[in-house]
Amino acid sequence: MPSDDERDLPAAIAMVGWVLKDVYSFRSADKYGQVTREQHKSYRQSIWQAPELTREPSALTRFVVRCLIHGPFFGIPQTYLEHVKSASEFRGHLAGLKQSWEAYTLQLVREYSDFILIATVLLSATVGLLTINDIGEACRVAAMLSAFAALGSMTIGVFFVWRHQRNTRMPSSFSYLHNARNNALGLSGHALLLSLPPVLLVWSIVGFTAATLAYAMQDAARASTWRTAGDDNADYAKDGDDDTDDDTDDDDDNDTDDDDDNDTDDDDDDDDDDDNNDNDDNDNDDNADDDNADDDNSHSAHVPYSRRVHES
Repeated sequence: MPSDDERDLPAAIAMVGWVLKDVYSFRSADKYGQVTREQHKSYRQSIWQAPELTREPSALTRFVVRCLIHGPFFGIPQTYLEHVKSASEFRGHLAGLKQSWEAYTLQLVREYSDFILIATVLLSATVGLLTINDIGEACRVAAMLSAFAALGSMTIGVFFVWRHQRNTRMPSSFSYLHNARNNALGLSGHALLLSLPPVLLVWSIVGFTAATLAYAMQDAARASTWRTAGDDNADYAKDGDDDTDDDTDDDDDNDTDDDDDNDTDDDDDDDDDDDNNDNDDNDNDDNADDDNADDDNSHSAHVPYSRRVHES
């Protein structure tokens, strides 16, 4: 009878043959020993990468997208472009792609929820600023732009939350990736769309800051105008006091001159009165003498001649 070792020998030979076959198959598929090291490296990279099925945008399209990314979008789409490329990269098995894509979509949903909350608070603050009655035109325009930007961030953020919550699981994510890669602008254009909520939120913050600064400068200008008007009124009042003082001095001078003239006139009148009195006295004396002489003559006429002789 065969021993136990002889009975186990065919199984061991089959096991060794199966292992050698798998090693040979792997080396044959990997072109082991058939190409150089650099060729072998590039060949392995081509195996692990998914086939490129996307359309390449034109040079003009790439230039316009690049200007938008680094211009009014503040470079924010560049971050989303790197994330979507990393999440959609095929690494040889579907389980890894599914896991990375689900983590990416959940991260997007959390980010958009935070953006919606911030945009709601900012919109309330902007509406409160617009309720002020005496705001200027520049402040009003900046506040309106801020309000519309915050409203756009909220609306697009809500839509993206709904859209990515539906595409979290496979296989709907495959159609999502296919549409993202094959649109007119490519993945860069898709990154532009994904970055709209944070970009609009940034523009809303910029508009609200400009409106606040315009309102503060408006109050400062109004305070400066009031201060200037107060200084002008004070100068006007001071000039009025100076004119009043000058008029008072002129009135005092005129009163003094009038008093001097009146005193001079009074002295002249007194002198004239004295002269007139003297003349009147002289005239009275002359008249009295004449009356005495007349009286003497009258008395002599009535006295008898004999008596007059005797008296003489």
